[in-house]
Amino acid sequence: MKTYMMKPARAPKKLLAPPPDDRAARGPLKLLVMRPVAIEAAVRAIDHLIAADDRGAKSTSARNGRPLTVAAAAGTAAHHGFELANGVGLVFQPELGLPAAAALWTAQLVGWAALANRAGARADAALALFDGASLAGAAVHFLLWPWRTGPLRLPVLSEAEGLSPRLLPAYNTILWAWAAAAAASLVWEIPRGSRRWALVGLGSLPGFAVSARHHFRWIKEQAAVDPAWWNRGVVERAP
Repeated sequence: MKTYMMKPARAPKKLLAPPPDDRAARGPLKLLVMRPVAIEAAVRAIDHLIAADDRGAKSTSARNGRPLTVAAAAGTAAHHGFELANGVGLVFQPELGLPAAAALWTAQLVGWAALANRAGARADAALALFDGASLAGAAVHFLLWPWRTGPLRLPVLSEAEGLSPRLLPAYNTILWAWAAAAAASLVWEIPRGSRRWALVGLGSLPGFAVSARHHFRWIKEQAAVDPAWWNRGVVERAP
């Protein structure tokens, strides 16, 4: 007579943890989750570009650095920082929210400066594009806001972004220094063959104009319904 041994019952498989609710990754939180990944990808791309130049002969500009190009990046940072510090918001904040817009600009500006200081000829086209975008960013203010002829017969804004009149002299100085640094970078630090890429950056001017108009409408609405430190300039200027 055969004896049949009963096999022990298998332990039930451990259920996998349910996937996270994707609702938590929507809206501004999704941008916050994606932000470190985007910054890491940007850093890797910049490092790859710099490493590629390190394997070959660097241009004279790369060996000596590009101080005027770094100054153009600093002008962009000064413009954005001045507006945010004085309560009129940050560029692209209406579209992205403040944390994501700040992360975007931090990654872009740090990458810009790194390319200017360390990368060789491979970066010339990108740096020319950034210079062109800087010129467009400065110029759009004089297309959207009233101005008068100031010292050296240069146009100076008489109103802009909801800023207090007492802030306009400093704001005008930042705009002109920003534009001058970008123009000087193109002339003295970008090779002639790569300067055409500045036209791509200049082509962003219409988009900047649309974004700026939207930004000012949006921040006035936000100041009315949700006063905060980043829109306090508009609140203070409200009648």
